[in-house]
Amino acid sequence: MNRDFRTDGGKVNRHEENDGETMSAVETIQGIEIATIPSGNFLMGHAYQYNPSLPERVNMFCRDEQPVHNVALDAFQIGIVPVTQRQYRAVMGDNPSFFSGDDERPVELIDAYKAVIFCNRLSKAAGFDPTHDEETTVCDFAKSGFRLPTEAEWEYACRAGTRTLFYTGDIEEDMDRAGWYLASSGGATHPVGRKEPNVWGLYDMHGNVWEYVYGGMDREWSYDWYTPEEQTNPRRYDRDFDLRMVRGGNWFTEPYACRSAARSVGLSGYGTHYQGFRVARSLR
Repeated sequence: MNRDFRTDGGKVNRHEENDGETMSAVETIQGIEIATIPSGNFLMGHAYQYNPSLPERVNMFCRDEQPVHNVALDAFQIGIVPVTQRQYRAVMGDNPSFFSGDDERPVELIDAYKAVIFCNRLSKAAGFDPTHDEETTVCDFAKSGFRLPTEAEWEYACRAGTRTLFYTGDIEEDMDRAGWYLASSGGATHPVGRKEPNVWGLYDMHGNVWEYVYGGMDREWSYDWYTPEEQTNPRRYDRDFDLRMVRGGNWFTEPYACRSAARSVGLSGYGTHYQGFRVARSLR
């Protein structure tokens, strides 16, 4: 499903139908469309099984996605697309992106510190309490403002009830329907909202740009492995906040890196032209 999508405050096709299911309620706050994601439980991680019909570039075993474990989450809000260059400039006054020239492309070339500063300034502009400490990036989830989504929130929102590799299915053609990646991007980011959304109305969860989430990797370990225990609203934040988790893959990755369960890391203080972010907000 393609959508005539705008992030400049225009209201285009606010709600659509997708295979008979109603997308999440969406509201616009300071020019950013935010979907309300219902509370629920899901299985986080990837229960890898070898499948000869799925090559390694699509279905790969990654130790840091193991073991699959149950997670319960409260309802929250999340941006229906990554923050665009237009939205970033409106809040921050500049556009650092490498792939400039189209304001509907996701903003990139920013680090995690800039992402949380954006969240705080957006919160103030909307009359909410800022959530992040701008030196450490630590979040106060009791505050009303915008923040980065947790890893669990991001994966839950991406999956939208699915257990397939991508919210559109399991094969590379399904990935192509959902987002821009190495074989389809032409070596650049693309305007948001042009590919197929999930049933909660979220776009670009697969590909286009990696997205910073609220979570870090401990420098003392080679992999940030999961544990098998059931968890409720996990908000892990390691002491070594220099390494930030990113999710979703990007325009320069193979499909396996764009899977719903796929994880990677980026340096908090170093932005690249394949890393962006989307905002989230706690509900009270």
